[in-house]
Amino acid sequence: PFRYITQNVDHWIIDGDGWEDYQIYAAEILQNQGYSYGIWSTTMSNIHNLFGYHITHLIWFTGEREPALNIYERNYLTTHLTDGKALFISGQNIGKDLTLSNLYQDSNFYHNYLHAQLELPNTAEREVQAIENSAFVPNDMVFNIEGGDGAGNQTSPETISPNAQAVAFLEYSD
Repeated sequence: PFRYITQNVDHWIIDGDGWEDYQIYAAEILQNQGYSYGIWSTTMSNIHNLFGYHITHLIWFTGEREPALNIYERNYLTTHLTDGKALFISGQNIGKDLTLSNLYQDSNFYHNYLHAQLELPNTAEREVQAIENSAFVPNDMVFNIEGGDGAGNQTSPETISPNAQAVAFLEYSD
């Protein structure tokens, strides 16, 4: 379906998961909280710097797509993040693609724009909890990324850590 994005939306959801529908999870939350949003499907068209320049809050789903982020998307995100705008990104193997893959590697982008360090390319952990005294989530937040009413696509979660420019607010429970 065609979706039109105007200048008066609070958030922009990037549907970069191929033909999956993972964007519906973020759309439902934003709608329930009273935020306006637009959805851009990278399956229909690559994203570029001329589109969405006014959007400050970006929610990006890569799903299980390989590569998690192509060169056009990394270029767009480089500009978005350099301009001081916000990004929440979720998907499988983002760190592996950008740091370990011979085909898609872009360690500079991973370290200098996503501000992340890949610690483990795959972990058995599935329970996530808030880091105490985080400014972003309540201290008692605990959830499982497997089962329940989620997308059901957490087959190889990574363990990552933030570099000096980033702040962690969630961690795996021990």
